[in-house]
Amino acid sequence: MSNEREINSVLQEGIIRYSQVWEDYKLLSEGLKIKPDDHILSIASAGCNALAMLLEEPASVTAVDLNPSQTAICHLKKAGYINLSHSEFVSLMGVRKEHSIQSVYDKVKEDLPDDARGFWDKNLALLDYGLVHCGRLEKYFRVFQEKFIKPLVSDEMMTKFLAQDGGDYQEEFFQKVFAEPNFVQTFKQYTSRDMIAEHGRDESQFKFVEVQDVGQYFYDRFKFVCTDLPTRHNFYMEFLMLSEYRDLNHGPAYLKPSNFEKLKALMPRFHVVTKGLDACIDDHEQGHYSKANLSDLFEYLSEEQTEGFMRTLATGMRKGGRLAYWNLLVDRKCSESLFDVLKPNESEAKALWEHDRAFFYSAFHLDEII
Repeated sequence: MSNEREINSVLQEGIIRYSQVWEDYKLLSEGLKIKPDDHILSIASAGCNALAMLLEEPASVTAVDLNPSQTAICHLKKAGYINLSHSEFVSLMGVRKEHSIQSVYDKVKEDLPDDARGFWDKNLALLDYGLVHCGRLEKYFRVFQEKFIKPLVSDEMMTKFLAQDGGDYQEEFFQKVFAEPNFVQTFKQYTSRDMIAEHGRDESQFKFVEVQDVGQYFYDRFKFVCTDLPTRHNFYMEFLMLSEYRDLNHGPAYLKPSNFEKLKALMPRFHVVTKGLDACIDDHEQGHYSKANLSDLFEYLSEEQTEGFMRTLATGMRKGGRLAYWNLLVDRKCSESLFDVLKPNESEAKALWEHDRAFFYSAFHLDEII
């Protein structure tokens, strides 16, 4: 089996790999420069960033994923906006427990397509557990939080740490708590390649990774976000540390009370499909899609596959449009051979990445279609 087929096989598995999106939506909202006539193509994952971009009021956002469990999450969110109040919606998401799961699910299930309804009818236990907690990666994080962070840091200390706007306290806290040798060793072991492959991602997703010490890489990024960026209102850090969002006014864009009615009204512009990105391009006339969020897709592809896929997108999308994507452990970006169709915006992308509130990614890229 080729690596591309192997990756597709992994991504098509009907398990929830990500019940939240761990890529900072602000980089997309600012980097893609979304306009009213944009039709946006976005890797779905759990739909959080597709919905954040929808708030910019483009003509449409299409969330696409090969994994039917990931698109089932997106369909559930869409039906939730259409049929529920905000308090019911956040209960369905597993963020609050103000309403019973069965009662809110009964209100949305008739608006789910057959495949998504079949998935949730069989997996109501996941909603009872809490949708935002049930992904493979989120469970991996939660074990780390409960076993290694919670016993180490009191609620009072953590509350103070997560309320900082930068400055000396964050550095002092990090040195006192997270730079302690036993914690450093535990962190690096828990974020090692073998541990992540076994519990967080999949071994096939490491096909092109050349980083020797994966745990050290993640620890360095973790230190940067903990010490160089404000912790206050960094909901990615908050959830990593506490497994909850304490104030939804400063949480993910799709959960904010102030955004709920706007998103409800924008649902006709939100589309969810279970297929590949290239198939979505082929579904429309050339130039239909103008912007694309590619997540860290190229992490799983060779340089040759990356180049071919980028060319397919660039020639099928609208001139003047933009591609946005992250690098994790594999360096993938627009090569010189693509300069006839794509123009990298390296300085703009780097400036955004330097404020990336999620601690995983080694780079962010923006390419303009020329």
